[in-house]
Amino acid sequence: MYTALDIIRIHQHEFIMASNQVGIDGSELLSNMPPPGAMLKGNSVPVLESKYRGTCSVLFYINRTRSGQEYPYVQFRTFKHGGIVSEFNGFTYLNSDTSGTEKISHQYSKVVRINQKHNTTTRYQEDKAKLQRYHSIQKQYYAAKPIDIKHPWLARRLNGYATTSLLLRTDIRSTGNGDLYVPLQNATHGHVGYHKIFSKNQQDYKRHLILKSGCLNGSYVEIRGKTASQHSVAICEGLITGLSIALVWHGPIYVALTANNLAHVRKSLNGQPSTNVYLFTDNDQWKPNVGNVGVLKARQAMLSGDHIVIPQFSSTSLLHKPTDFNDLLLLEGLKQLVKQVPTL
Repeated sequence: MYTALDIIRIHQHEFIMASNQVGIDGSELLSNMPPPGAMLKGNSVPVLESKYRGTCSVLFYINRTRSGQEYPYVQFRTFKHGGIVSEFNGFTYLNSDTSGTEKISHQYSKVVRINQKHNTTTRYQEDKAKLQRYHSIQKQYYAAKPIDIKHPWLARRLNGYATTSLLLRTDIRSTGNGDLYVPLQNATHGHVGYHKIFSKNQQDYKRHLILKSGCLNGSYVEIRGKTASQHSVAICEGLITGLSIALVWHGPIYVALTANNLAHVRKSLNGQPSTNVYLFTDNDQWKPNVGNVGVLKARQAMLSGDHIVIPQFSSTSLLHKPTDFNDLLLLEGLKQLVKQVPTL
């Protein structure tokens, strides 16, 4: 009979995917699991990027079926991006053929949690609170107005290059206090939440509100193509990067929002009839301790026949430590952006 940890190791790919959704390094976590019923938090949680350090937590429970078969339940959480929760439920895999793991019918199983605080009532309350926050944001979105080319965020980040035709390709809305909301889509689940941007002291802050845990991977902000028929699509990392590319690129653009999500978005779009996929990557050449994450993640996301486009900067621009196509636009102008963005 398999132990809870055995089930995690057998299905470590799914475990790692669930942890990556909230910025936790699942590969490293496998060798540093917390005791059952205890919370791993703060700097003890291994993370994918430094920005997640100290913001994540892990809860590990061992549950048992009526026949005594144990299975794991692991909850991953971060308070970044407005708060994101993901989970790995080992019960899902008891009915799969895993070389001797006992097959149990869900309707006859009885869950016994080591930590009784995490019970059905608590989960219901968490889901209810998340749904209430989602509806609150949804009301704010529909009460907001479509973003205008004079919006301070656009004026600062696109330096006057924004056009009405560009904004008509998006569903970005602005509230009365200037906060921005844009719908998040998922090729499998449809509309799954909102991406929020707000600024303080010329600094941008971003949040995700996801209606259902587990849907962040593969979710994107869509910048529509200028025409209904497009044979090439672009995938990029950040929203302002996508808007910068859209000044030149007339096809659809799917903004993955993070480098770790590039592969998920690319995979989710694999069924589309487009013959040409271009991954516009950030050039994170200023992070010697972790490597060029933008280029690395884009190369990992590529499928056969895909193209990768990496921004190249002049020696003068390099003094500012630029990374993406928005930096290219601001530092070297629209003409240089036109030179580096492929023509459809």
